[in-house]
Amino acid sequence: AQAEQSHHERLVIEKSIIEKRERERSLFDLQIQQSLQDISQIEQDYLQKHRDSINHYESTERQLVDELHELDKQYKTQQERVDAKQQRIAETESDIATTQAMLNQINQGEYADRIETLRTIRAYETALIHQSD
Repeated sequence: AQAEQSHHERLVIEKSIIEKRERERSLFDLQIQQSLQDISQIEQDYLQKHRDSINHYESTERQLVDELHELDKQYKTQQERVDAKQQRIAETESDIATTQAMLNQINQGEYADRIETLRTIRAYETALIHQSD
């Protein structure tokens, strides 16, 4: 009988501990829900209070991003122009070297003293002068 009573008392104590934990857990869950609602309300109040400033800063950010993209586009366009000009200069220098080599070849050939050859040399020299400019 005493063992039975001890066993019964242990069951009552364990049940009491379990019920206490369930109440604490329930209270804790309720506190969490209330805290989440409070945070949500604070967030809504903040957004309501600062809506104009937030909209202003978002608009300013969009404008600055657009300006940055435009400047980047202009820079790339200018860089493309510089690259194209450098390529034309390199091609012109190559053409000048080729033309100069041809002139030297004509000057050293057997027909170097003929009028057609002299006219050709003069035309090449004129072309070289124009390309250099």
